[in-house]
Amino acid sequence: MLSSLRLATAAIVLSTCLDLPVSAQKVVSMPFARRHDARHLDKIKRDTVSVSLGNAQRGSSGVGIYYVNTTIGTPGQTIQLQLDTGSSDLWMFSQAACDSDDVTCLGGVFNPKDSSTYKLLYSGEFNISYVTPGSGVHGDYITDNVEVGGKKVVGLTMGLATEAKEVPTGIMGIGYEENEAIFSQTKGRSQYPNIVSMMVNQSLINTRAYSLFLDDKDSATGTILFGGYDTEKFEGDLSLLSIQPDETGTISSFIVAWTSFSITTENDGTVPLTTKDFAQPAYFDSGTTLTVLPSQLAYQLIQAAGAVYEESSDIYLVTCDTASANATLNYQFGGSNGPIINVPFSELVLPIKDSNGDPVTVDGTEYCLFGIKPGEVNDILLFGDTFLRSAYVVYDLDGATIGLAQSKNQATGSNVVEITGPIVSGASSVVGQPKATGTATSRNAGIGGLETGIATTGLQSPTGSSGADFTFGGSGSTSSPTSTNKPNAGSTVPALDMGSVAVIFGSMVAALLGGGLFILM
Repeated sequence: MLSSLRLATAAIVLSTCLDLPVSAQKVVSMPFARRHDARHLDKIKRDTVSVSLGNAQRGSSGVGIYYVNTTIGTPGQTIQLQLDTGSSDLWMFSQAACDSDDVTCLGGVFNPKDSSTYKLLYSGEFNISYVTPGSGVHGDYITDNVEVGGKKVVGLTMGLATEAKEVPTGIMGIGYEENEAIFSQTKGRSQYPNIVSMMVNQSLINTRAYSLFLDDKDSATGTILFGGYDTEKFEGDLSLLSIQPDETGTISSFIVAWTSFSITTENDGTVPLTTKDFAQPAYFDSGTTLTVLPSQLAYQLIQAAGAVYEESSDIYLVTCDTASANATLNYQFGGSNGPIINVPFSELVLPIKDSNGDPVTVDGTEYCLFGIKPGEVNDILLFGDTFLRSAYVVYDLDGATIGLAQSKNQATGSNVVEITGPIVSGASSVVGQPKATGTATSRNAGIGGLETGIATTGLQSPTGSSGADFTFGGSGSTSSPTSTNKPNAGSTVPALDMGSVAVIFGSMVAALLGGGLFILM
């Protein structure tokens, strides 16, 4: 769901691959590291199956979206794609799509004429639409070989964009096949094995499962492991949460029951913001930078942080010194027996740069992006990178289970466990999990996604003059919502030219279930 926000050209910052020792036989390891000076692929020593990821950004900001470097075709053509747990298709640009001024074509272009293994599958049938009027992708379904870290997936079905508008980059989707774009077509096409399934079919991994470790925003490294997880990257044991089906009983996206939320600050202690009957569907999506919360909760955080509203881009900014606040956001999942993920407030304060690579300032005060966004009615509650950097998540598609634990940020050790079936080693199922069902308005890519009723029950009533009974000590002006939960026009940032900051929010994924990204420049 690409919102009607301004796009701008951004540089792809590629990464240096860090070797990760993997003892399991069928684990596809994809470590990544950030660097700020490269526009070319490094020559990488590949241990098992290792692929570099990078961030689309300009300047030295350490936040952005995560890219995977691939080679596609024979001989291989280097293509960089956004790695996204919220999508299910792999698609990339053709040169025809990039001839338009409406698309930036970050990550490279695939030329089918240069590949001896390319095959056209369905001409003109690949279509993705986005929320922004007139935006989207049109093209062909093709098959070709995809190499990830020296391991080849043969004959993968993909999309090749021949027309694109207001879409900056291709995608490697690793979600459920029920969300493939092919479902939106009218010709009765069936779902196909995506790249995760093909890894299983071609014996690269045992089962459709992978783990994600993004580390904290200041770290240079992170890892996704297909077919395994690393016990040195999280604290304690994994807690197993059921992936929530939609109202038709179909499991098609990574939604779990979010059941409690509180804030812990140095001055106020732990302040509960939900009651015991709170249960909402939360979507774990690596393709989104921010975290979308029910508006009442989000506005309490916005007010307490002293955030200001940037109207043209529909985002909130805080003074960068707010990152020093000694506070955590505490999310619990699966009921009172479920895991609690503690997110340091500093993880919500994201540096941004202008087009010259300089900090964004107003009257000498440096501003950062605030990592929380209020959800509107029928918005999906997205738990993006500002949440996931504090969590270790195992996505088990075949087991319909999410393994969740507190991330051990900047961990140096490694102990990879191969997943041969359902997650059982060092993990335990959460007892008494409530239901938190999304509404299946459409699982068809390019049409719509799951709607979730933004929480109106189970929320603690805000108290105090600021609408919250805690503070983070931000020095910016407080942004007060109106009675309709919209920011006041008078609370916007004065004299801030946001033309230098490109923000893309909403799904960059064909499934339209809440993927998204921010290009922080």
